[in-house]
Amino acid sequence: MSQRVLWRLLGAFISVPALLSAGTAIAGTAIAAPASAVPAAVADPVYGCPAQGTTRLPYPDDAHKVVNCTNGVATITACPNSRYWNPRLQICGDLSAVQPYETRTATGTARLNLVPLQVLGLNARLTWQDGRPLGGATITFTTTRGSTLCTAHTDGNGYAACDSAPGVTAPVNTLLNGFEAIYKGVPTLRASQGHGNVTL
Repeated sequence: MSQRVLWRLLGAFISVPALLSAGTAIAGTAIAAPASAVPAAVADPVYGCPAQGTTRLPYPDDAHKVVNCTNGVATITACPNSRYWNPRLQICGDLSAVQPYETRTATGTARLNLVPLQVLGLNARLTWQDGRPLGGATITFTTTRGSTLCTAHTDGNGYAACDSAPGVTAPVNTLLNGFEAIYKGVPTLRASQGHGNVTL
């Protein structure tokens, strides 16, 4: 066998592993390189925990509890001995040390359905402190005269929405006066409410 033939055979054996590692197609079959993509982190959809890192958020309907955030996952724990979670100091303590944060409830527009009589698309957004959304909070939607239409919980972006049950007993002109969205608050987060419009 000639030296030239030996060199060609040797070159063929050397090139096959290189082709395999590069994911090159051989005989019409593609050989894929190993995948290295990492799934994107997802933020908590209820309380608004950030997708990365750790933090603690106030539990909006019970001042004795705290939302512990770890890489987008929320866990709820309670302060010992019926103490209050202090969002400013990030510790459990006595109520006397708590300086409540203000909250804000913003509203949109809902629609009145006449048959059956029903208010559709009642909506609000709850924020606290520096404009951050307050997730997991109970919002009560009422008529301007105080009759409850429905309740909903805010999501991780602070939004809450619901429809009243069909057959609302309030007069049409009362319903067209608009609705109130009410967050009752807790000792660490002040109550707030907003007025929304209702259209036909």
